[in-house]
Amino acid sequence: MGGYLKSLTPTEELAGFLSIRGMCQREAGQIGNATDSFAAAARLVAGCASYRIMAERLTSEGAARNVIRTKLQQDTR
Repeated sequence: MGGYLKSLTPTEELAGFLSIRGMCQREAGQIGNATDSFAAAARLVAGCASYRIMAERLTSEGAARNVIRTKLQQDTR
């Protein structure tokens, strides 16, 4: 049988919830919270590369936003 429909364990369900929450937080501009949500999902389901990849991308995105924010603050002084 294919792997399209498979029952999730409670841990996998929680990780799925955390990833959806992370995407909502990202859309709301809450990059730090989104990073935390994806990192938690990645810890719960270590075999799911997409959670880890999103946590890494959000970490980079957050760092880039901090650099831009700092630069803008310096420019307004």
